[in-house]
Amino acid sequence: MDPQSRTRHIRRGNPLASRRLSEWTAAVEPGNLPLGQVRWRDRSGVLSYRYTPVMDTDAIVIGAGAAGLAAARSLAGRSLRVIVLEACDRVGGRVWSRPMARSGVPAELGAEFIHGPGKETMASLRDAGMAAIDTGGESWTCCKDGNLRREDDDFKFAAGIFDGARSLADDESVDRFLRRFEGDEAMRETTAAARAFVEGFDAADPTIASARAIADEWRSGVDSTSARPLGAYRLMFDHLRDACTASGVVMSLSTPVRRISWHRGAVEVDAKNGREESLTIRARAAIVTLPVGVLRHSGDESEVVFDPDLPAAKREALRSIEMGHAVKVVLCFRTAFWERVRDGRTATARFSAAKGDRSQCIGRSIQSVAS
Repeated sequence: MDPQSRTRHIRRGNPLASRRLSEWTAAVEPGNLPLGQVRWRDRSGVLSYRYTPVMDTDAIVIGAGAAGLAAARSLAGRSLRVIVLEACDRVGGRVWSRPMARSGVPAELGAEFIHGPGKETMASLRDAGMAAIDTGGESWTCCKDGNLRREDDDFKFAAGIFDGARSLADDESVDRFLRRFEGDEAMRETTAAARAFVEGFDAADPTIASARAIADEWRSGVDSTSARPLGAYRLMFDHLRDACTASGVVMSLSTPVRRISWHRGAVEVDAKNGREESLTIRARAAIVTLPVGVLRHSGDESEVVFDPDLPAAKREALRSIEMGHAVKVVLCFRTAFWERVRDGRTATARFSAAKGDRSQCIGRSIQSVAS
């Protein structure tokens, strides 16, 4: 039965009247329909009753990352009642700026870079009074003898090999596409660099990543530039959170969602709060901003269940989206030793690991900070 406001009419004298009224009274008890109100009226021999569900809020936003906070602020700005449910004890989602004990600059333990124009991210930074700085610069390789050698390899040239994938009649994996060129001695290095580009920059598995999607990504310009917030992402998320709170949004952290029961015009969300107490929240609508990996996860108590299940088109879309696996290691040093190496040539450098026995020193216009 669809839990929406509705009216029924039964003509007085109808032998089914009393039974149906009894059935409707039972229907609104907990465990049947969401808690609601039933009102009866007797007009001209016709007995009417109306059921209206009681909503806790207008909208529930699940997830307090950038998308969730932006959605909550937008809805609250339209005078809607909004509740945000977040499983972690903080806002930010996959962005996690953690203060360092001896440093004035937080360490970004999660997402850090802005690839390409990033219009939405840049707009959010400006709204918070922040700016982003470009991370371009020269690339150097540390050789086995300890000397630095300028790295002239251009990953843009290597990525250009995927231009041909745009004209494929049928899409295929990156691995299969690149195997076309491995027999060509002149293309061998470019092919290896392109494979490393997909595995490193996109954190993607070449055996399942779409060659056509990589080509479209490169053509969009998202890989052409890279920047990062000046200061830390934390300031932007603090601004978003404060804007939500000022607009009346109720923030419920440490509240993982377990089940989303939905019908036309109503949704019921089951969750647990920080004290492991079960709670149920009812609303007219819900916005789900959970990562793909969370939505696809199943088999234990952390699974988010949809009742009824999502439409087939959405389930198929989830099956077709992959998230790359990456491990990020943050090191904090007592002194900025790199500022004294080779007469200070690496004073404003960022360091990243490279394949094999090499390590790269990539020049950046970023002030290095040691604790």
